[in-house]
Amino acid sequence: MQVENVFGSGNMKIGYRVEVVGGMIPFTNSWMLKGKGIKRALEEEEELKEDDEEEEEEEEEVERLYEKTLDLYYTDFEGMSQEQANEWKNQGFDYASVSSWIDIAGLKTTEAKFAYWLINEKGGKMADATFIRTKCGKKVSGEAIPTLEELREEFGKV
Repeated sequence: MQVENVFGSGNMKIGYRVEVVGGMIPFTNSWMLKGKGIKRALEEEEELKEDDEEEEEEEEEVERLYEKTLDLYYTDFEGMSQEQANEWKNQGFDYASVSSWIDIAGLKTTEAKFAYWLINEKGGKMADATFIRTKCGKKVSGEAIPTLEELREEFGKV
């Protein structure tokens, strides 16, 4: 099917011609496809923005929970003050680490720097709260492991 129209007269004639192939108008169809592609791209961009916003909100929530958890240090550990909780935080300990060093290894709430020293200076087995709890003052593979008090004395000399 072909459609041809001419508007105007004389020297000023404007016309168009449409040829239908297979029941579709080619230029209209391609315009619609481009339009849908643009629409799809805009929708995907909007979805990405929403995903980024959700990720930012989740990160902010994690940070709020982390700060809230740090505030719980002094209420969860008997005798711990907010200042002591801040000291553990400043030494790089999270809630679970503080719990293991105080509850498992038997450190005092005032010994954040001591725990840091055990991990970073003594290292090895001494960086493990469970090892401190179970092996201090004993012989392991023929090697005498210092007691917790001896380790405290050594730390006090540093």
